[in-house]
Amino acid sequence: MFGTIALLGGLGAFLFLLYSSMVYALPITIGLWAGFWAMHAGAGVGSILAGAAAGAIAFELGQLVIATSRSPVIRWIVLLSFTVPAVIAGYSMILQISELGAASLIWRHLFAVVGAGAIGCTAILRLLPPPLSTPRT
Repeated sequence: MFGTIALLGGLGAFLFLLYSSMVYALPITIGLWAGFWAMHAGAGVGSILAGAAAGAIAFELGQLVIATSRSPVIRWIVLLSFTVPAVIAGYSMILQISELGAASLIWRHLFAVVGAGAIGCTAILRLLPPPLSTPRT
């Protein structure tokens, strides 16, 4: 009984971490590319720092453009450049994980589409700046 509860808790925690990481698919990809490039260039252990810095800079640069740009077109281009990779990665992740429980291919794709939509909405909401609070009178 305890083993089943621990298994379900661990699976839930794993899925939550995957869901959280899918939102940051573009910065993670940029960080991995930069880290592998630095490793092949001979940076050694420093390639981890280079990759982490590149991913963090990509994410912060995207948030900065969204927060400071007055043009809605530029904001939406940046939002979509972060959201589309997150949706694709989320769709693929949920399609693969749904193999564990759903036998029908139609249901697996349906779960993947719903999950990809949820991940896309979460990515947009996490990238948008917080709303300005209005003082109460």
